[in-house]
Amino acid sequence: MNENKINNLIVNKTFLNLMFVSICGAAIFKYSIREVGDIFQTLFFLGSIPFIYVHRKSLMKDKIVISFFLLSFITLLSWINSLYKIPEFAKDTPNIFKFFNIFYFIIIAFWLGGNQRKILIYWFCALIGFLLACIVKSDAFIHEFVLGLNGQRIDYNVHNAQHTGMISGFLFLISLYLLANINHFSRRLSIKIPLLISITTLSLFCLSTAIFSQSRQVWLSLFIVLIISPFVYLYLKNKINIKSITLSIMFIFSSLFILSQNQVIENRINSESNTLQAITHGNYQHIPYTSIGIRVNFWLESIPWIEESPIIGVGEDARELVISESPRLPQWVKNKFWHLHNSHIETIVSYGFIGLFIIYFAYFWIIKTAIKSEHINYNDIMFISILLITYWLVINNFESFFFWKSGEYIINIVLAGLYTSYLHSTLYYSGNNNDS
Repeated sequence: MNENKINNLIVNKTFLNLMFVSICGAAIFKYSIREVGDIFQTLFFLGSIPFIYVHRKSLMKDKIVISFFLLSFITLLSWINSLYKIPEFAKDTPNIFKFFNIFYFIIIAFWLGGNQRKILIYWFCALIGFLLACIVKSDAFIHEFVLGLNGQRIDYNVHNAQHTGMISGFLFLISLYLLANINHFSRRLSIKIPLLISITTLSLFCLSTAIFSQSRQVWLSLFIVLIISPFVYLYLKNKINIKSITLSIMFIFSSLFILSQNQVIENRINSESNTLQAITHGNYQHIPYTSIGIRVNFWLESIPWIEESPIIGVGEDARELVISESPRLPQWVKNKFWHLHNSHIETIVSYGFIGLFIIYFAYFWIIKTAIKSEHINYNDIMFISILLITYWLVINNFESFFFWKSGEYIINIVLAGLYTSYLHSTLYYSGNNNDS
């Protein structure tokens, strides 16, 4: 089979529809019914082999793909460094494709084809998948929801409350984007009205779950996104003036006032007052081992490891070694925890500042490419790109979602939707140039 025949296959309408159904099926089932989700994921992975072959030259010039291979090279260097720095703890072999699980969104982005309607449907499927995951994994879904309404912390058995909250916060933001673009689904009222009701219901479910999870990092991340959103929107619309800034500030303070009246939120914030007091007073040797206190103690223990190998780190297991080899942390903490609850610090410890810089570059490149989007309204995709990536970078200051299945699952869904238009336009342009 020559290259033209392979290319005809991946642009065949039936094949494109099959791949689109596969990525949507993976979005629905990968985190809810894993066995079914794996089938869909395997299908679109296999179906992507001809795409990778046909577009291999263009892909090798893509900055996201280059970032992935650079990270793979850094994992090799960090492993070699571990053989020298910590030979007694070094792995036998390097895991050079460690970061594939947060970069395969580029495959999904191709099958979305830069089509806004497909992006909206795909993200809608992710909302359905999250609700399904909560229903399937929970021992008593309705009962657990009622417990949340009554002020108890819940997680629907979606790993734990931090992971449930993280995904629900992401999908709440995405649901608002879907509602703002409801006309792009369909202009027929018979379709639009049921969709509007469905997305609104799912949006409220995601918001309530983010609150019921009682995850302070989720609240903080959403709060920061809430603060910057009006200013980002006004900047992109070129409507920065005294009136708009005043209205934005009033919106923020009104939102803060409403949130401050919630007893659950107030109790969760006040529960760490002693820890926060010790931190703000610089009493780092006596930080209590509370939820926040444990995190801060881990981060302090990371400093000597970072100082020892700041450029390329000391390998994949460094985050565990920071805890297990600490002379200061109590044994019960060592027995219970094995990661640092901060993706940024974990990346530096394991892969150095170079590794973290490459990840940051990839994310900020995705924001930049939104400017060049040809198939989606520039301000809309630029706006949601900034908000979603801000949420992701902030929340990873308090958990290690870069390296958890929940984080890998949701970030690929998010970034595929953000990157598809740029990828499609560059591959299309490249293809036309090759034909001419």
